Amino acid sequence: MKRKKNLVFGVGLSSFVFLSVFLMCLAFPSGILGCTTFRIKTTDGTVIFTRTMEFSINLHSTIAVVPRNFKFTAHAPNGKRGKTWVTKYAFIGPNAVGENNYIMDGVNEKGLAVGLLLFPGFTKYQEVTPGEYNMTLAPEEVGTWILSRFSTVKEVKANIKKIKVAALKNKLGFVAPLHYAIHDALGNCLVIEYMRDGLKLWDNPIGVMTNSPPLDWQLTNLRNYVNLDPLNVSKKKLGNLNLFPIGQGSGLLGIPGDFTPPSRFVRIAFLSQSVAPVKTAQEGVNLAFHLINNIDIALGTVRQKRGDKVELELTQYVTVYDLKNRKLYYRTYGNHDIRVVDMDKLDLEAPAIKNIPMSQKPNYLDVSNMAR
Repeated sequence: MKRKKNLVFGVGLSSFVFLSVFLMCLAFPSGILGCTTFRIKTTDGTVIFTRTMEFSINLHSTIAVVPRNFKFTAHAPNGKRGKTWVTKYAFIGPNAVGENNYIMDGVNEKGLAVGLLLFPGFTKYQEVTPGEYNMTLAPEEVGTWILSRFSTVKEVKANIKKIKVAALKNKLGFVAPLHYAIHDALGNCLVIEYMRDGLKLWDNPIGVMTNSPPLDWQLTNLRNYVNLDPLNVSKKKLGNLNLFPIGQGSGLLGIPGDFTPPSRFVRIAFLSQSVAPVKTAQEGVNLAFHLINNIDIALGTVRQKRGDKVELELTQYVTVYDLKNRKLYYRTYGNHDIRVVDMDKLDLEAPAIKNIPMSQKPNYLDVSNMAR
Protein backbone atom coordinates (compact mmCIF):
# COMPACT_ATOMS: atom_id res chain seq x y z
CA MET A 1 0.00 0.00 0.00
CA LYS A 2 1.45 3.33 -1.04
CA ARG A 3 1.73 5.87 1.76
CA LYS A 4 1.35 9.59 1.24
CA LYS A 5 4.24 11.75 2.36
CA ASN A 6 2.10 14.37 4.09
CA LEU A 7 0.71 12.13 6.81
CA VAL A 8 -0.30 13.86 10.03
CA PHE A 9 0.67 12.44 13.41
CA GLY A 10 0.63 13.34 17.09
CA VAL A 11 -0.57 16.81 18.04
CA GLY A 12 -1.05 17.67 14.38
CA LEU A 13 -4.06 15.37 14.31
CA SER A 14 -6.28 17.86 16.14
CA SER A 15 -5.64 20.59 13.58
CA PHE A 16 -6.20 18.16 10.74
CA VAL A 17 -9.49 16.95 12.19
CA PHE A 18 -10.63 20.56 12.65
CA LEU A 19 -9.83 21.28 9.00
CA SER A 20 -11.70 18.17 7.88
CA VAL A 21 -14.79 19.19 9.87
CA PHE A 22 -14.58 22.70 8.44
CA LEU A 23 -14.45 21.33 4.90
CA MET A 24 -17.38 19.08 5.65
CA CYS A 25 -19.43 22.09 6.76
CA LEU A 26 -18.67 23.88 3.50
CA ALA A 27 -19.65 20.83 1.48
CA PHE A 28 -22.86 20.11 3.40
CA PRO A 29 -25.11 23.13 3.89
CA SER A 30 -28.04 20.82 4.63
CA GLY A 31 -26.74 18.15 6.95
CA ILE A 32 -23.92 16.49 8.85
CA LEU A 33 -23.06 12.86 8.52
CA GLY A 34 -20.58 10.52 10.17
CA CYS A 35 -20.89 6.77 9.75
CA THR A 36 -18.87 3.75 10.89
CA THR A 37 -18.52 0.28 9.41
CA PHE A 38 -16.64 -2.80 10.59
CA ARG A 39 -16.39 -6.52 9.98
CA ILE A 40 -16.06 -9.49 12.32
CA LYS A 41 -15.63 -13.17 11.48
CA THR A 42 -17.03 -16.05 13.51
CA THR A 43 -15.13 -19.29 13.96
CA ASP A 44 -17.64 -21.17 11.76
CA GLY A 45 -16.71 -18.95 8.81
CA THR A 46 -19.52 -16.38 8.91
CA VAL A 47 -18.69 -12.79 7.99
CA ILE A 48 -20.69 -10.10 9.79
CA PHE A 49 -20.73 -6.57 8.33
CA THR A 50 -22.05 -3.68 10.44
CA ARG A 51 -22.70 0.01 9.81
CA THR A 52 -24.20 3.03 11.52
CA MET A 53 -26.07 5.72 9.62
CA GLU A 54 -25.69 9.19 11.07
CA PHE A 55 -27.34 12.26 9.58
CA SER A 56 -28.94 15.44 10.88
CA ILE A 57 -31.82 15.22 8.40
CA ASN A 58 -34.32 12.39 8.53
CA LEU A 59 -33.52 10.21 5.50
CA HIS A 60 -36.88 8.41 5.75
CA SER A 61 -35.11 5.17 4.89
CA THR A 62 -37.00 2.01 4.06
CA ILE A 63 -35.49 -1.36 3.24
CA ALA A 64 -35.63 -1.93 -0.50
CA VAL A 65 -36.10 -5.51 -1.70
CA VAL A 66 -34.68 -5.44 -5.23
CA PRO A 67 -35.40 -8.54 -7.37
CA ARG A 68 -33.38 -10.14 -10.14
CA ASN A 69 -33.87 -8.87 -13.71
CA PHE A 70 -34.92 -5.38 -12.60
CA LYS A 71 -33.84 -2.53 -14.87
CA PHE A 72 -32.08 0.47 -13.35
CA THR A 73 -31.37 3.77 -15.08
CA ALA A 74 -28.71 5.97 -13.49
CA HIS A 75 -28.24 9.73 -13.69
CA ALA A 76 -25.78 11.70 -15.81
CA PRO A 77 -24.87 15.41 -16.08
CA ASN A 78 -27.26 17.98 -17.56
CA GLY A 79 -30.31 15.91 -16.64
CA LYS A 80 -29.38 13.18 -19.09
CA ARG A 81 -29.84 9.44 -18.65
CA GLY A 82 -26.82 7.63 -17.32
CA LYS A 83 -25.91 3.98 -17.32
CA THR A 84 -28.71 1.44 -17.67
CA TRP A 85 -28.40 -2.13 -16.50
CA VAL A 86 -30.41 -5.14 -15.37
CA THR A 87 -29.87 -6.72 -11.97
CA LYS A 88 -28.10 -10.04 -12.06
CA TYR A 89 -28.48 -10.60 -8.32
CA ALA A 90 -31.29 -9.67 -5.95
CA PHE A 91 -30.36 -7.57 -2.93
CA ILE A 92 -31.76 -5.80 0.11
CA GLY A 93 -30.76 -2.65 1.98
CA PRO A 94 -31.91 0.75 3.27
CA ASN A 95 -32.52 3.47 0.72
CA ALA A 96 -32.60 7.24 1.26
CA VAL A 97 -35.23 9.94 0.65
CA GLY A 98 -37.56 7.45 -1.01
CA GLU A 99 -35.15 6.82 -3.88
CA ASN A 100 -34.48 3.14 -4.57
CA ASN A 101 -31.52 4.09 -6.77
CA TYR A 102 -29.88 5.34 -3.55
CA ILE A 103 -29.04 2.20 -1.57
CA MET A 104 -26.93 3.33 1.39
CA ASP A 105 -25.86 -0.18 2.42
CA GLY A 106 -27.00 -3.67 1.60
CA VAL A 107 -26.29 -7.32 0.87
CA ASN A 108 -27.03 -9.38 -2.22
CA GLU A 109 -27.93 -13.04 -2.64
CA LYS A 110 -24.26 -13.99 -3.06
CA GLY A 111 -23.22 -12.45 0.25
CA LEU A 112 -21.60 -9.30 -1.17
CA ALA A 113 -22.18 -6.24 1.03
CA VAL A 114 -21.69 -2.52 0.41
CA GLY A 115 -21.62 0.56 2.65
CA LEU A 116 -21.62 4.21 1.48
CA LEU A 117 -19.94 6.66 3.86
CA LEU A 118 -19.21 10.38 3.81
CA PHE A 119 -15.73 11.35 2.60
CA PRO A 120 -15.59 15.19 2.74
CA GLY A 121 -12.54 17.25 1.85
CA PHE A 122 -10.94 14.49 -0.25
CA THR A 123 -13.51 13.37 -2.83
CA LYS A 124 -13.01 14.35 -6.45
CA TYR A 125 -15.36 12.58 -8.82
CA GLN A 126 -14.53 11.93 -12.45
CA GLU A 127 -14.90 14.23 -15.43
CA VAL A 128 -17.50 12.85 -17.82
CA THR A 129 -18.01 13.63 -21.50
CA PRO A 130 -21.37 13.25 -23.27
CA GLY A 131 -19.99 10.18 -25.00
CA GLU A 132 -19.52 8.58 -21.58
CA TYR A 133 -23.02 9.20 -20.22
CA ASN A 134 -23.96 5.58 -20.96
CA MET A 135 -21.41 4.46 -18.33
CA THR A 136 -22.09 7.22 -15.78
CA LEU A 137 -23.61 6.95 -12.30
CA ALA A 138 -24.36 9.41 -9.53
CA PRO A 139 -22.33 8.86 -6.32
CA GLU A 140 -25.31 7.34 -4.49
CA GLU A 141 -25.90 4.83 -7.29
CA VAL A 142 -22.52 3.09 -7.11
CA GLY A 143 -23.56 0.74 -4.30
CA THR A 144 -26.77 -0.14 -6.12
CA TRP A 145 -24.82 -1.09 -9.24
CA ILE A 146 -22.26 -3.15 -7.31
CA LEU A 147 -24.85 -5.08 -5.31
CA SER A 148 -26.87 -5.90 -8.41
CA ARG A 149 -24.00 -7.16 -10.57
CA PHE A 150 -21.21 -8.80 -8.56
CA SER A 151 -20.65 -11.62 -6.09
CA THR A 152 -17.11 -11.03 -4.76
CA VAL A 153 -14.63 -8.27 -4.04
CA LYS A 154 -12.45 -9.69 -6.82
CA GLU A 155 -15.24 -9.12 -9.36
CA VAL A 156 -15.77 -5.55 -8.16
CA LYS A 157 -12.06 -4.80 -8.58
CA ALA A 158 -12.12 -6.16 -12.11
CA ASN A 159 -15.12 -4.04 -13.16
CA ILE A 160 -15.05 -0.77 -11.20
CA LYS A 161 -13.14 1.06 -13.95
CA LYS A 162 -15.94 0.33 -16.40
CA ILE A 163 -18.09 3.08 -14.84
CA LYS A 164 -17.74 6.83 -14.40
CA VAL A 165 -18.92 8.57 -11.25
CA ALA A 166 -19.94 12.18 -11.81
CA ALA A 167 -20.39 15.01 -9.29
CA LEU A 168 -24.19 15.10 -9.43
CA LYS A 169 -26.52 16.67 -6.91
CA ASN A 170 -28.81 14.27 -5.07
CA LYS A 171 -32.45 14.63 -4.04
CA LEU A 172 -31.38 16.73 -1.04
CA GLY A 173 -29.73 19.28 -3.33
CA PHE A 174 -26.00 18.70 -2.80
CA VAL A 175 -23.19 16.58 -4.19
CA ALA A 176 -22.44 13.91 -1.60
CA PRO A 177 -18.71 13.16 -1.27
CA LEU A 178 -18.71 9.42 -0.65
CA HIS A 179 -16.37 6.48 -0.41
CA TYR A 180 -17.39 2.84 -0.49
CA ALA A 181 -16.69 -0.22 1.68
CA ILE A 182 -17.18 -3.56 -0.10
CA HIS A 183 -17.22 -6.87 1.81
CA ASP A 184 -17.77 -10.40 0.55
CA ALA A 185 -18.67 -13.70 2.20
CA LEU A 186 -15.05 -14.85 1.86
CA GLY A 187 -13.93 -12.16 4.31
CA ASN A 188 -12.34 -9.78 1.79
CA CYS A 189 -12.77 -6.01 2.11
CA LEU A 190 -12.18 -3.35 -0.53
CA VAL A 191 -12.42 0.42 -0.08
CA ILE A 192 -13.10 2.58 -3.15
CA GLU A 193 -12.16 6.26 -3.01
CA TYR A 194 -12.43 8.84 -5.81
CA MET A 195 -9.75 11.45 -5.12
CA ARG A 196 -7.94 14.35 -6.76
CA ASP A 197 -5.17 12.04 -7.97
CA GLY A 198 -7.57 9.45 -9.32
CA LEU A 199 -9.46 6.32 -8.34
CA LYS A 200 -8.01 4.50 -5.33
CA LEU A 201 -8.69 0.84 -4.57
CA TRP A 202 -7.50 -0.17 -1.11
CA ASP A 203 -7.45 -3.69 0.29
CA ASN A 204 -8.60 -3.22 3.87
CA PRO A 205 -6.96 -5.80 6.18
CA ILE A 206 -9.11 -5.01 9.23
CA GLY A 207 -12.44 -4.23 7.56
CA VAL A 208 -13.04 -0.95 9.43
CA MET A 209 -14.02 2.34 7.81
CA THR A 210 -15.33 5.71 8.97
CA ASN A 211 -15.04 8.99 7.07
CA SER A 212 -12.13 11.32 6.22
CA PRO A 213 -9.12 11.15 5.95
CA PRO A 214 -8.45 8.38 3.35
CA LEU A 215 -8.05 4.76 4.39
CA ASP A 216 -4.26 4.66 4.05
CA TRP A 217 -3.98 7.57 6.52
CA GLN A 218 -6.39 5.88 8.95
CA LEU A 219 -4.39 2.65 8.92
CA THR A 220 -1.11 4.50 9.45
CA ASN A 221 -2.64 6.50 12.31
CA LEU A 222 -3.26 3.24 14.21
CA ARG A 223 0.47 3.21 14.89
CA ASN A 224 -0.10 6.07 17.34
CA TYR A 225 -1.98 3.57 19.51
CA VAL A 226 0.31 0.54 19.52
CA ASN A 227 0.28 0.63 23.33
CA LEU A 228 -3.41 -0.34 23.52
CA ASP A 229 -4.15 -3.85 24.72
CA PRO A 230 -7.26 -5.48 26.22
CA LEU A 231 -5.06 -6.91 29.01
CA ASN A 232 -4.97 -4.77 32.14
CA VAL A 233 -1.59 -3.27 32.98
CA SER A 234 0.30 -4.16 36.17
CA LYS A 235 1.36 -1.70 38.84
CA LYS A 236 4.07 0.87 38.20
CA LYS A 237 6.57 2.06 40.79
CA LEU A 238 7.74 5.67 40.96
CA GLY A 239 10.47 5.84 43.61
CA ASN A 240 8.84 4.50 46.74
CA LEU A 241 5.32 5.08 45.37
CA ASN A 242 3.36 2.13 43.99
CA LEU A 243 0.80 3.10 41.35
CA PHE A 244 -2.02 0.66 40.75
CA PRO A 245 -4.62 0.89 37.94
CA ILE A 246 -7.93 2.41 38.99
CA GLY A 247 -10.46 -0.25 38.10
CA GLN A 248 -10.73 -2.42 35.02
CA GLY A 249 -9.80 -1.48 31.45
CA SER A 250 -6.35 -0.05 32.07
CA GLY A 251 -4.95 -1.80 29.00
CA LEU A 252 -7.15 0.36 26.76
CA LEU A 253 -6.45 3.52 28.75
CA GLY A 254 -6.17 6.36 26.25
CA ILE A 255 -8.40 4.91 23.53
CA PRO A 256 -10.15 7.93 21.94
CA GLY A 257 -13.76 8.38 22.95
CA ASP A 258 -14.93 11.30 20.82
CA PHE A 259 -16.96 11.03 17.62
CA THR A 260 -14.47 12.37 15.06
CA PRO A 261 -13.81 9.95 12.18
CA PRO A 262 -10.18 9.16 13.20
CA SER A 263 -11.24 8.50 16.80
CA ARG A 264 -14.14 6.28 15.78
CA PHE A 265 -11.81 4.40 13.44
CA VAL A 266 -9.27 3.75 16.20
CA ARG A 267 -11.94 2.84 18.75
CA ILE A 268 -13.83 0.32 16.64
CA ALA A 269 -10.62 -1.09 15.11
CA PHE A 270 -9.17 -2.04 18.49
CA LEU A 271 -12.47 -3.14 20.01
CA SER A 272 -13.42 -5.35 17.06
CA GLN A 273 -9.98 -6.97 17.11
CA SER A 274 -9.99 -7.44 20.90
CA VAL A 275 -13.27 -9.25 21.47
CA ALA A 276 -13.36 -12.93 22.31
CA PRO A 277 -14.14 -15.09 19.25
CA VAL A 278 -17.67 -16.38 18.81
CA LYS A 279 -18.71 -19.47 16.88
CA THR A 280 -22.07 -19.00 15.18
CA ALA A 281 -23.74 -16.40 12.99
CA GLN A 282 -26.30 -15.53 15.67
CA GLU A 283 -23.53 -15.01 18.23
CA GLY A 284 -21.71 -12.84 15.69
CA VAL A 285 -24.76 -10.66 15.14
CA ASN A 286 -25.20 -10.26 18.89
CA LEU A 287 -21.52 -9.32 19.24
CA ALA A 288 -21.78 -6.77 16.41
CA PHE A 289 -24.65 -4.95 18.13
CA HIS A 290 -22.65 -4.82 21.37
CA LEU A 291 -19.62 -3.39 19.57
CA ILE A 292 -21.57 -0.75 17.67
CA ASN A 293 -22.97 0.55 20.97
CA ASN A 294 -19.54 2.15 21.44
CA ILE A 295 -20.19 4.36 18.41
CA ASP A 296 -23.88 5.15 18.86
CA ILE A 297 -24.61 8.91 18.75
CA ALA A 298 -27.44 10.11 20.97
CA LEU A 299 -29.31 13.18 19.75
CA GLY A 300 -27.50 16.33 20.85
CA THR A 301 -24.07 14.88 21.60
CA VAL A 302 -22.83 15.99 18.15
CA ARG A 303 -23.92 19.43 16.94
CA GLN A 304 -23.16 21.70 14.01
CA LYS A 305 -23.90 25.43 14.07
CA ARG A 306 -24.84 27.16 10.81
CA GLY A 307 -25.61 30.80 11.37
CA ASP A 308 -28.39 30.94 13.93
CA LYS A 309 -29.32 27.31 13.41
CA VAL A 310 -27.89 24.35 15.31
CA GLU A 311 -28.17 20.94 13.65
CA LEU A 312 -28.21 17.84 15.83
CA GLU A 313 -26.75 14.59 14.55
CA LEU A 314 -27.88 11.14 15.64
CA THR A 315 -27.53 7.50 14.72
CA GLN A 316 -30.63 7.05 12.58
CA TYR A 317 -30.17 3.31 12.20
CA VAL A 318 -27.76 0.43 12.70
CA THR A 319 -27.60 -2.44 10.22
CA VAL A 320 -25.88 -5.78 10.80
CA TYR A 321 -25.47 -8.16 7.86
CA ASP A 322 -24.92 -11.91 8.03
CA LEU A 323 -23.16 -12.46 4.69
CA LYS A 324 -23.26 -16.25 4.91
CA ASN A 325 -26.99 -16.57 5.52
CA ARG A 326 -27.93 -13.34 3.71
CA LYS A 327 -29.84 -11.75 6.53
CA LEU A 328 -30.19 -8.09 7.45
CA TYR A 329 -30.69 -7.18 11.11
CA TYR A 330 -31.46 -3.59 12.06
CA ARG A 331 -32.59 -1.22 14.76
CA THR A 332 -33.52 2.45 14.56
CA TYR A 333 -33.04 5.42 16.86
CA GLY A 334 -36.67 5.35 17.97
CA ASN A 335 -36.93 1.57 18.26
CA HIS A 336 -34.11 -0.59 19.59
CA ASP A 337 -36.02 -3.78 18.91
CA ILE A 338 -33.78 -5.80 16.58
CA ARG A 339 -35.66 -6.82 13.44
CA VAL A 340 -34.48 -9.16 10.70
CA VAL A 341 -35.05 -9.49 6.96
CA ASP A 342 -34.24 -12.96 5.60
CA MET A 343 -33.56 -13.13 1.84
CA ASP A 344 -34.61 -16.78 1.80
CA LYS A 345 -38.14 -15.69 2.70
CA LEU A 346 -38.44 -13.04 -0.03
CA ASP A 347 -39.64 -13.25 -3.61
CA LEU A 348 -36.42 -12.56 -5.49
CA GLU A 349 -38.18 -12.84 -8.86
CA ALA A 350 -40.84 -10.22 -8.13
CA PRO A 351 -41.69 -7.86 -11.02
CA ALA A 352 -40.97 -4.72 -8.98
CA ILE A 353 -39.06 -3.39 -5.97
CA LYS A 354 -40.81 -3.78 -2.64
CA ASN A 355 -40.09 -1.75 0.49
CA ILE A 356 -40.16 -2.62 4.18
CA PRO A 357 -40.67 0.27 6.65
CA MET A 358 -37.88 0.83 9.15
CA SER A 359 -39.38 3.48 11.44
CA GLN A 360 -41.70 1.77 13.87
CA LYS A 361 -42.69 2.54 17.44
CA PRO A 362 -40.93 0.43 20.08
CA ASN A 363 -42.78 -2.51 21.54
CA TYR A 364 -41.69 -2.78 25.17
CA LEU A 365 -42.18 -6.33 26.36
CA ASP A 366 -44.05 -6.28 29.67
CA VAL A 367 -42.78 -9.17 31.81
CA SER A 368 -44.50 -8.13 35.04
CA ASN A 369 -46.60 -11.29 35.04
CA MET A 370 -43.45 -13.41 35.10
CA ALA A 371 -42.79 -12.53 38.74
CA ARG A 372 -42.71 -15.72 40.84
